[in-house]
Amino acid sequence: MAGKSHTALGRRMELNDVGRCVAPVTKRSALQALYGVRVFQRLQRRDPDRARQLELQMVELMQTLGTAALPATELSEVDINPLVQDEQGRLTALDALVVLGK
Repeated sequence: MAGKSHTALGRRMELNDVGRCVAPVTKRSALQALYGVRVFQRLQRRDPDRARQLELQMVELMQTLGTAALPATELSEVDINPLVQDEQGRLTALDALVVLGK
């Protein structure tokens, strides 16, 4: 899942602005999920270089989590919200929900 759920961006509030992927996550499915997120679309318009950096990081993160969620594992679902990118470009998960079992 990629996106923003109840986080203020400037003066606007984005609700249910998320993208979802089903394991196994391919680069294409990760990009489709990310490109569908309105906040990411705005970032692409405002700061294309930062958006590209975030895009690469998010695809890697989503593929890594998707690999962990393959049927042979106990991992069923991962929801990270919010995921913050700092000025140096590092991603930090501030909260996450991990669901085990099928």
